[in-house]
Amino acid sequence: MDKITELLLKENKILGEISRVYARLDNLLKTEGALNQVLYAIYMEEKATQKIISVNYCIPLQTVNNTVHSLIKKGYIQLIENEKDRRQKIIAFTKEGKEFAKENVEKVIAIEKAAIEKLGMENYSKMIEIEDKYRLALNEEIEKRFSK
Repeated sequence: MDKITELLLKENKILGEISRVYARLDNLLKTEGALNQVLYAIYMEEKATQKIISVNYCIPLQTVNNTVHSLIKKGYIQLIENEKDRRQKIIAFTKEGKEFAKENVEKVIAIEKAAIEKLGMENYSKMIEIEDKYRLALNEEIEKRFSK
């Protein structure tokens, strides 16, 4: 096996492990993945819409929609008219929803920040920069090979 193939194998295993770590965290928080991802996105994004969450967090739009409607039924969020685009409503927490999200999302953020501190900000920043360059290069190669 050549070096690039070995590294690809290692990277894919790491990505799978990271997914498992987050799934374990969801289990410990007693919430399922889509709920935590959507809560996290609403909590982190200013003026989040279902489309923004779907695109920015790579969650299928139907999953976002189902989760949003579940959160509305529980009284955790409400949809507000978006002056810029009436088709896309802004998702806002209710008082109860803000408390629920704070209880869950801030635990996740605290864990993530502690992990980043262990890596060091410089290493983490480099990792993000390199991941983004890889994402762009991967996209470029896909476009080059499949858009004919």
